[in-house]
Amino acid sequence: MGLFRYNMGMSKKLIEKIILAERVRSSDLETKIENILEVLGFPGSLVTDESEIGDFIDIYATEEEIENILDRTEEQLGVPVDVTDYLVDIAERIKRTEEG
Repeated sequence: MGLFRYNMGMSKKLIEKIILAERVRSSDLETKIENILEVLGFPGSLVTDESEIGDFIDIYATEEEIENILDRTEEQLGVPVDVTDYLVDIAERIKRTEEG
C-alpha cells in the first residue's frame, strides 16, 4: 500500500489506518531480535513477524556492500543469514545454536 492511495478521481487521500503484521513469534524472541538490530545498526526499531533483514539494509547499497553487511552480520551473530531472511527466523537459529 504506501502512504497514499488513489481513488477513482486520482486525488490523494491519506490512509486512515496502518495495519501492522503480527508480532507473535517476534515477541517471544525479543532479546535476540534486539541483538540482531544492534548488529545491523538499528537498535530499537519496530519489528514484526514479517520483518526481513533486507528491510534494514540501504536500498541503494551495491551488491558488494550487501554481501559485506551479510558477512559481518553472520560473523557477529554466529549463524548464516540471507537478505530475505525474516528476523524471527534468524533469532530462532541463534536460539537453537545457543541451546546446542
